[in-house]
Amino acid sequence: MNIVSNLFNPIVCAGYVMAFYLLSHRRFEILVFLIWFIFLSVFLTFMKSLIQQARPYWMDIADVKML
Repeated sequence: MNIVSNLFNPIVCAGYVMAFYLLSHRRFEILVFLIWFIFLSVFLTFMKSLIQQARPYWMDIADVKML
């Protein structure tokens, strides 16, 4: 799982897109996507730090019946 996390890290993905930018003829579309991607990465990081709540967890049906 650590390999997948490192491969799809936002900074690494931005590097992939930058490589496509340098090799492609559709530079404007790729540049717009890269700007949008960076904006969303920063915005989601900000929102996660703002909310700071744990993810919800599933309750087992046996636990619910005991309540």
